[in-house]
Amino acid sequence: MNKKIKLNPTIKYIVSILLIISIVFLGMQALKESKNVVTQQEEKIHYEYTYGTDINYAVNLVPNILYDTEKLYEDEIYISEFIKSINVNFKAHFKGSETTEIKGNYEIIAQLAGYVTQREEKQDIWTKDFTLVPSTAFEGQDTYELEKLTMVDYHTYNQLATAIIEASKVSLPVELRIMMKGELVADNAYKKITQPLSSTLVIPLGSTYFNITKLGVGETTDAVKEVIEIPLPPNTKAIVGYIAGMVVLIVLIGILWLCTVKPDSVDLRRKQIQKILATHGSRMVAVDEIVEGEYRANYEVKSIEDLVKIADELEKPIIYAYNRNELKITTFYVMDKENRYIYHMEEETATEAVKFEAPAEPVQVQKEENC
Repeated sequence: MNKKIKLNPTIKYIVSILLIISIVFLGMQALKESKNVVTQQEEKIHYEYTYGTDINYAVNLVPNILYDTEKLYEDEIYISEFIKSINVNFKAHFKGSETTEIKGNYEIIAQLAGYVTQREEKQDIWTKDFTLVPSTAFEGQDTYELEKLTMVDYHTYNQLATAIIEASKVSLPVELRIMMKGELVADNAYKKITQPLSSTLVIPLGSTYFNITKLGVGETTDAVKEVIEIPLPPNTKAIVGYIAGMVVLIVLIGILWLCTVKPDSVDLRRKQIQKILATHGSRMVAVDEIVEGEYRANYEVKSIEDLVKIADELEKPIIYAYNRNELKITTFYVMDKENRYIYHMEEETATEAVKFEAPAEPVQVQKEENC
């Protein structure tokens, strides 16, 4: 035997509607989450390549009393009087990850330049170019390595620089730039890649000793990439959470309808009495027995509120016969010396109450089967 809970039908319907609205909302959220298309950006590499340029050089010496060798190599200090010529070897290479058609062209130029330095940057005042290697085409497949050796007569260019300074009457620092110019084009299935061929060897002129500088050399690795959108699977945890919430709410609705009943007239009667006692208890006096006396008149009022007004007007308490069984409290009085004012509970409710023998303590639930 299980007990069913007494619940006001209005509250029951309101709670049920709210639970149904919540179930619909959770269902819509679960459906929305299942259809929500979420993507993640990812880089897809189609083609990778390595490209680089370099310059190697060696300084050829004339016989001299200082050096026992015929050559000096890179990253040294060179004395002008002992120099015969300079061997310059330009290099470039390209390597792709897939089939690639490689084409290009280059030329090698010797450039005399008179310059000034402003804010740590060189500004050319004059230049004069000499072609060492004319424009030359090349081609290859997938991987290509370019190497071109040329010889520079240091003293010829040094003497020419001196002559230009004397003729122009403009004394400037002068340097000899040995430059490779051109481009390399790598055509693959995804993109045509163009890389410049631009490396320079800088040789100072007009000084008794100097060092040599390389510019525009080095190696880079790059790739042809594509940003693609990858769809992600639905958020399973969120969907399961919404469905679980729906199940819980459906169970609550079941409990609400299977384990609750509408309060009967006895429950309503008890609630009415409890409300009266709670609302107006400060004006009331409970007595063991109402003693009948002779009154000039007995007035019956229609509501407890009317009786309260009379009590306030007469400044008298409201009296009722105490009973442990609240359902047997049916009548309330206000009395003065001559008159008695009476409020009786509604007749139908009072009749129901008299028939019901309640226990000593108020009962909130009644026993039902199959809950």
